[in-house]
Amino acid sequence: LKEENTSLRRTLRELQRRADLHQCRVSELSEELLQRRRQEEKEARDLESMVHSVEQNLQLMTVKH
Repeated sequence: LKEENTSLRRTLRELQRRADLHQCRVSELSEELLQRRRQEEKEARDLESMVHSVEQNLQLMTVKH
């Protein structure tokens, strides 16, 4: 019974260690995903601004000619 308990404790510690590692990885990936979403949102805003600027320039050129 003692050997079984020792073995079960060892298994439990190993499973806890793996769970901690997986939780750490999940946290890292969640943060990376959040950063990528923020970057994509910034790029979308920049692109929108550029398109708006081009549209304004085209309107100005059309009015002048």
